[in-house]
Amino acid sequence: VMLATWCAPCVRMMPEILRLQARTARLPVKYINIFTNDTKQDAIGFMTEHGMKSGVLATHEVLATFKNPELPAIYVGDRNSWMLMRYLKATPENLAEIEESIKYLTAI
Repeated sequence: VMLATWCAPCVRMMPEILRLQARTARLPVKYINIFTNDTKQDAIGFMTEHGMKSGVLATHEVLATFKNPELPAIYVGDRNSWMLMRYLKATPENLAEIEESIKYLTAI
């Protein structure tokens, strides 16, 4: 999940994203929350406020690799790190599809 503390859609989606992570916590899934164009202090404050357990700051190289995505951005990869889905300007409605995909991918 790529997000930013200053991104209003990211802030609105955070509770739903955290609920998705909680619902899939028992599955062999890894979540990486990447803060874009943020300071370390802002990212830590955001994580504390939203009860997030992890997050990393994106470097310029990461943003270039992902071609500066429109936030919030959600990427889903398989166990071999192949990207299967990409949601730019993700919405809460996308999370239901993502959850179904996670359940399917982890069932095989």
